[in-house]
Order: sequence, then structure tokens, then C-alpha cells
Amino acid sequence: MLALLAAVVALLVLASACTTGRGDGEAEGAGGDGDREPELTTGPGPTYPTIPFADLDARLTRRVSTAELPGAALLVEQDGARLHTFATGSVDEDSPLPLGETGGWLTAAVLMSLVDDGLVGLDEPVANHLSSMAGDDLGRVTLRHLLSHTSGLPFGIDCADADGCDAGVARATLLGAPGDVFAVSPVGTHVAARLAEAVTGRTWATIAAERLLGPLAMNATSFPEPERTVPVDVPDPPTDGGDGEPDEPVLPPAPRSLLAVDGTTTAADLGRFLAMVLAKGQGPTERLLEAASVEEIERDQTSTLDTSREPWVAATGIPTHGLGVWRDRPRGDGTGLASVVSAPNQIGVYPLVDRPRNAWAVVAVLDDPLVPLEAVRDSAAVAQLVGVAIDTDGRAIREPGTPLGG
Repeated sequence: MLALLAAVVALLVLASACTTGRGDGEAEGAGGDGDREPELTTGPGPTYPTIPFADLDARLTRRVSTAELPGAALLVEQDGARLHTFATGSVDEDSPLPLGETGGWLTAAVLMSLVDDGLVGLDEPVANHLSSMAGDDLGRVTLRHLLSHTSGLPFGIDCADADGCDAGVARATLLGAPGDVFAVSPVGTHVAARLAEAVTGRTWATIAAERLLGPLAMNATSFPEPERTVPVDVPDPPTDGGDGEPDEPVLPPAPRSLLAVDGTTTAADLGRFLAMVLAKGQGPTERLLEAASVEEIERDQTSTLDTSREPWVAATGIPTHGLGVWRDRPRGDGTGLASVVSAPNQIGVYPLVDRPRNAWAVVAVLDDPLVPLEAVRDSAAVAQLVGVAIDTDGRAIREPGTPLGG
């Protein structure tokens, strides 16, 4: 009987080891090695990857230490509550961060609010409002092209001209026909901000503050007013000119540096913006964007184009772009929408919205600006595992049929 009982116990132990996927020499939750592949939890039903937030924190700590960076932070919020906060080095959620290409998401939100108000059309030629965009090729560029990086505008322009950046844009040679080429360029974001100035008669810094930063209490985010060709006397908003028609907006003089990308923010402020995006345009006290406009920002704008040669695609591993955002995970339901969207910058800041999990996250790293694509790649390696960490440590809210870690 004792021999039979021992045999039964041995079989149960063996079955347990097979079910958990571990032998006697493997401890559960080893943790600490952020570079390992996510552990697979097996058993009845589907198999899902798991990785705790502690592993993501360890990756960021190692990155800061190895590259001798100032620091890094990770913020994650789900269902309107902070789920995870981590900081290392001299960076935390209130540390100043350069906006860079992340400013494209904010710019898209501001411009789409102008579209919502009927001040500009998403598919009308920008040249209707900006004389610097007149011409055979430039004249075909639309706001949609600018925000999706399909305008063909090159990466750099000369803003040192006496007429500022407007003259540099007017002289630009397109990389391809508008809508036929994908090339990430801060010039397109700048021209979109310049378009906002043209249709409102106000400076970009004022427009962004009024339509986005102020309503979201993003008090640590700013777009510094650049030097312009002549002193700027910003007019009041268009008023009745006495004949029953509103006065035409007056375009502020051309800036001597790029608008919209030369700004400063914090991880906490980006979180306030992401919460509004997650709520489909609803801010704390007022609606800032129509829900349909938020969806259009996240909709695929580049599916018909070859994006494989774009260095940012190689760095992020993401082949499609919306309006000011990358589409980390398409929904795949024929709508062209995405489940996860992001807007990383070249310094290592990576904000994202994860709709299936009703969550947002900000990876905030101050990396070496001389090797920007490495910074993008390294932050993407952490940011794109946040959803798995939420499923491991948090409370996942998923779209019907979407598996954990999907």
C-alpha cells in the first residue's frame, strides 16, 4: 500500500510540473532580468505572455545606468486610476522633457479642433490659406498630408532666411508627390501649426494654450514663442467689421524656427493629454474634440504606401501612421482604426493609448539626441510591453475576442 501511495504522489508531482511548465529547479516569478523573453504561462486554454512591471522598471534602470543617462520614468493609468509609477535617476513625472516629434500628436489634436469648428478642411489645399505653399507641387498638399507625413516635405528647411521659415518652405523640393510618399518630417508639423495661425490670426503658442493646454491643465507644457521676422502684434479674434462680415484673420509673421516641435512638456502633462484622447475628446470640464475626429487621428493614413524605407519604421517596428500618431496595434476589423497608438520622440519619450485595456502610459527617457533612432528603439522595447505588464499585474479591460497580451 505504501509503495502504491508513493507512486500516486510521484505521478501527481510530475503532472503539476508539466502543467506549470517548471521543473523543481525553476522558481516562479524569478524577476529582475528585464531583458529576458516574457514567460509563457501554460495550462488549460490559450497561452499568454506574462511580464511584470518590475521587469520593465529593471530595463529602464539598466538603460539609464549603462548609457549614463540622466534618468527615466514610467507612468501607467488604467480605468482613470494610476496603476504604476516608476522613476530612476533625476527624471520623474514632473521633470521637463523635450516634445520633439511627440508634439505631432498635440498638433493633430489642435488642428482637428479647428476642423471641428469649420475653420479649415482636412482635405483642402493648404495653399488656400498659406501663400508659401502655392505652386504646382506644394499647392496639392493638404492638412491630412501634413499630419500623416505624406506631404513629401523634406526633413529640414532653412529658417535663417530674412523671411523666416515661410521662405524655406516655399523653396522646398518635395520628396515625392503629396500622398504618394511617406517620410517623417517636422517640417510638415510646423506647416500644420502655421496653418492654424493663418486661419485664426493668432500665434501657435496662443492657439495651443487656448484649445488644448489650458483646458487640460497642462501647465508645465509650452511652445515657446520663436523669434519672428518682424515684431508680432497679435490681433484679437475676428470680429464684425461693421458690414456684417467678420474681419479676415491676419497671419502672424513667419517664425525663425520650427513651430509645434520645439516645445517642453512633462510625463504628468502628457498623461493629462492621453486621458482626454482615451475619453475620445472629452476633457475634465468640456469636450475638446469630436469623437469622430479622435478616430480620424487614429485611422490608418498610409496603408497604400511603402513605409519600409522610413528609419522611424525600422526603429519602432510599426509600419502604419495616422494623423500625428503611430498605430502600434491595428484593430484588424476593416475599420482602419487602431487599438494602440503612440507618438514617440527622438529623445526617448514614448506616450501611448491602449484602448482595449482602457489605459494610457508614458515612458519618459532623456537619451542622447545624437543617436535619436536608438532612443526610439529602446523606449519602444519597453512601451510595447506595457500592455503585457497590465495583463500580468493589472486589471485588463479588453475588446471582445482580444486575448490577454494581444
